[in-house]
Amino acid sequence: MTGDGSQPGLVSPAWATVHTDTGVARALQLMHETPSSSWTLASLARRPGSSRSALSRRFADALGEPPMGYLAFSAAFYRHHGIRPAAHRRAVPAI
Repeated sequence: MTGDGSQPGLVSPAWATVHTDTGVARALQLMHETPSSSWTLASLARRPGSSRSALSRRFADALGEPPMGYLAFSAAFYRHHGIRPAAHRRAVPAI
């Protein structure tokens, strides 16, 4: 363990650092707060004041997939498991 409490060689998952990009963080927050909304890339980008292409690129860079792919995964995960992915991550202890 290092002086800042981190463990050398361990890399945080991308979603753990998404808060550093406020536009991506806001879009992610909106999707998690109201997953049943009829989100489009345009409506997600409009809220934080971003273009569709910029949000899509930055979201994919931060999370490894574009916003609509993430939203589809989140909806499918909830249908299958009955719990949102973020709630599942909070409930399962980190390894």
